[in-house]
Amino acid sequence: MDTDAQTTKTGTNNSATVVFSGDTEATGRIARLADGATVLIHDCSFPDGVDVSGHPTPSQLASVLNGVTVGRVYLTHLFPRTEGNHETIRERIQQEYDGEVRFAHDGLSVDITVDTSDSADNATTEH
Repeated sequence: MDTDAQTTKTGTNNSATVVFSGDTEATGRIARLADGATVLIHDCSFPDGVDVSGHPTPSQLASVLNGVTVGRVYLTHLFPRTEGNHETIRERIQQEYDGEVRFAHDGLSVDITVDTSDSADNATTEH
């Protein structure tokens, strides 16, 4: 079954785009929506080898992000089985996805700066 969280994408050429998907499998629809976004926030609840419906593994997420351009991906909804495995999870995703991958945590605040010049990329700063 291909289920997605409800998604909305708004903004203009001079604004940052944040795509959030929670409690859902990694799907091509979400990847297409996130293509070109400043930030993608996506569920990655379990390491590879754990098959739970509705929650992608790193390999499943990597597969749909292959060829997608996102400024930064934040992984969320991390179950206890991911503790101690963050580097392995990040490395697995980056085998197929070239972008930056970080792990979200409770209380994380991210400022997104949009630079409209042709020579600079959008930037994010964590607090």
